[in-house]
Amino acid sequence: PDGAPEVFDFIWWFGFVAGAGFIFCLLWLNWDINTAVFAISTFVGYWMVFLSPEQSGSFSKRLDIRYDHQETSDIIVAFVGCFLAIAATLLPWPLTALSGAISVAHELAEAVPRTWLEFTDYLCDDTANIYEQDRIIAALRELQAKAGQMRILIDSSWWECFGLGTRQRIRRTLSALDRWIVESYDLQSAAWSTCIASSEKWGKQHRQLMSEVEPHIKEGLKASQTLLGYCVRSACDGDIDDAEEALMVDLIEKVEIAERGLSTKFHQTKKDMMIADISEELILEHSFCASIAIFCKGVAAFAKELIDIDNLPQNIEVPGGLPELFNRGIIFDTSPAGHLNFVLRNYLALMLAFVIGFFGYKDLLVPHSASISCTASLLLSKAFGSAVVKNLQRVQGVVLGTVVGQVFHRLFGNCLWHNQVILGTILFVYSAGFLFLYYNSVSYSYVGCLLAAFGASKMLGGCITGGFNPKATYDAIVTTIIAVFLILLMDSIFSRKRASDMTHEALQDTWNFLLVSLKKDFNPKANSVPLCKGDLLAKIERTNTWGREAYFEPRYWRTPWQDRTFDSAIIGTRNIRYDVSNIEGTLLDGTQESARKRPLFVKLQQQEDFQQMTSIVIQKVASVQKLLYFFVHETPERMQEFDEPDATREFRYEELIAMRAFLKQSNAAGIFTPQDTGSLTDDVSCQVCTVLASLNAIMFNCRQIQHAIMQS
Repeated sequence: PDGAPEVFDFIWWFGFVAGAGFIFCLLWLNWDINTAVFAISTFVGYWMVFLSPEQSGSFSKRLDIRYDHQETSDIIVAFVGCFLAIAATLLPWPLTALSGAISVAHELAEAVPRTWLEFTDYLCDDTANIYEQDRIIAALRELQAKAGQMRILIDSSWWECFGLGTRQRIRRTLSALDRWIVESYDLQSAAWSTCIASSEKWGKQHRQLMSEVEPHIKEGLKASQTLLGYCVRSACDGDIDDAEEALMVDLIEKVEIAERGLSTKFHQTKKDMMIADISEELILEHSFCASIAIFCKGVAAFAKELIDIDNLPQNIEVPGGLPELFNRGIIFDTSPAGHLNFVLRNYLALMLAFVIGFFGYKDLLVPHSASISCTASLLLSKAFGSAVVKNLQRVQGVVLGTVVGQVFHRLFGNCLWHNQVILGTILFVYSAGFLFLYYNSVSYSYVGCLLAAFGASKMLGGCITGGFNPKATYDAIVTTIIAVFLILLMDSIFSRKRASDMTHEALQDTWNFLLVSLKKDFNPKANSVPLCKGDLLAKIERTNTWGREAYFEPRYWRTPWQDRTFDSAIIGTRNIRYDVSNIEGTLLDGTQESARKRPLFVKLQQQEDFQQMTSIVIQKVASVQKLLYFFVHETPERMQEFDEPDATREFRYEELIAMRAFLKQSNAAGIFTPQDTGSLTDDVSCQVCTVLASLNAIMFNCRQIQHAIMQS
């Protein structure tokens, strides 16, 4: 109970090993990083007191627990702080994750059809308006951000209902909407990618066809918008009654009628224009109208799924709980940026910080102080490239917060009532300002948080009773610098790969996967579709994460990280993923579970011209992949890959010649016999045009990436 009476005796060693083991377990097991940070920063102070022969502070011993003892008062303060933080989210009205998800769902139900309508206005215009392009791109980005936000809110809302009751039914409804939104966004982005790739000039046939079908497209989109909005409003109470179901059935019928009307008008207009086959000029129009029909059918299918609300699939919850602490895939991850690397470098840094603080050094460091290890624990991070920048920002936050807080406390810290009012006002404005910076800034979030925390703690130092002693400020600065130095030292020793190298490896892995997927999609001997869009998305996001880290890594003698070029590469890769997703969805015959390729495309892939066309696209992707070595070319000399023949080869014209030969042969064989009835989703011409437009879009996005690299 009295701690270690002497240094290096049995009790001391027992306490040291136990504390070291506790810190190791917090780092090694799969705790949330914030849990580890606050647990360690709180623990090291008590650990230091236990190992110090001369204990300071009043602690409870042998169950003699009193509210004025240090550990009891600390627990009370922690509980009060947590209670006030929770109360702030509930008053004057609750700010729950579920209510936030419902609000986002209403916004998405309105925004998705509206973006399609803007898209229609753009495509039905006489010329391609570049300013309309900007507006649609901005709308798509907003949709992507809101869709990601809703997924996070749905996952977080589990804690508000523990998977039970009406709120869980609402979560299941919102999860169904989220899945549909993801599919719809991919379809919309693929349609936009093909449109941008083909928007150099609208032809006469384009204007004639689109002017005839435009009213029917908008009728279908507006009916879908009405149905989607009503679905969200009806289902967000966790149930759909008979009256709501009857109205939804009526709205579904209107959407289906509008979709059939669009398909009929499209077929009739082609017949009136005497278009009996596929012309190069109308590839985009076939693809776009088919996308509208798919969207309308998707809204109707989603509404039918909601009507049978009791049979909605269960939510796939984010892994958590005690079993997740022992996730072997994480705690035994030996990759260069893996969990074990994080454990090793941070554990050694914390133990060195604790030992230095325990023994001290002359007048520079007071012995038996946990300040260094406490500060080091606040610097825990799994980042590589941005670790230096973040730690330097933390130095700024700690030092400036400490100094500013003590200045205000010294100016207004006496016990006169008007000074206390002034200090309270300053504290409120100061904390609110820097917390706003913390929650709303990307670059200075860390600085804002530390300025608020350290500055506020110094202002709340109590009434001034004596002269000013700057030693506390000096000690805080010294301990912060030592802690940052130890963290940076361990990061430098154990960082086996730089963030830019990890970015390049992830980017190459993504494009390798992309190449393999395209080869499988157009393999004439394969009768199945690989369906790679989910795995490809995960690889792209992983690459983008590493790219953000690479931007902040110290470059020393190397050329600067080309962040703008990298952003262009990521945008282009995302667009290519949408195109590949569009191709796979068109090749697919039936459900995703069967993954069976349509007989039409099995037949077409036997044609030499079709094989030649797809082979050129695959070669273009492979040539751009070689140019991605640009991101690890870190000298001013010209990169050798720029001088290879494929770097300036005109794949675009080769692909165009092959496509024209394919269309000529297929039209002559009567493969694209026009239909007078039926949905555009089943129309052979629309299916082939969707694949051709997507291949054209892949070529376009590859060119954009190549231009960005070669111009840099």
